[in-house]
Amino acid sequence: MTMSMNNDYFRRRLCELLTLNEDFRVELARQLRVPVQTVRAWESGEDIPNVYQFREITAFFDLPYGWFLDGTGAAPDTGELAELLGLSESTVEALSDMEKTAPPDLLDAMDDTIFAFVSALKEVFGGGKWTA
Repeated sequence: MTMSMNNDYFRRRLCELLTLNEDFRVELARQLRVPVQTVRAWESGEDIPNVYQFREITAFFDLPYGWFLDGTGAAPDTGELAELLGLSESTVEALSDMEKTAPPDLLDAMDDTIFAFVSALKEVFGGGKWTA
């Protein structure tokens, strides 16, 4: 049984957290006892987690349900999110501002571009853990 949610919003939020760090994707899959391909299906919007998996995802990232579903609830503060993603606080602030004003198709294109860029870098540098 799957839950009803705004899948695009969930997908975008999950991608924000997973794009820069393959280790998060692998650890999340391990914690939920699902294949990494399942997590990738959630990221691509091909599938959504069931309610139990969703609960575990929010616990894994220590974020409120609303943050993943519709932007309500307390988002992590800029410093915490910057540390989690390995970015500067000013970069996180700029991206947060952009998310509020940019058209969804632009955000989707940026998500795809960043994912492709990070994937290419990981391929070139052997897939090791790194931060921006």
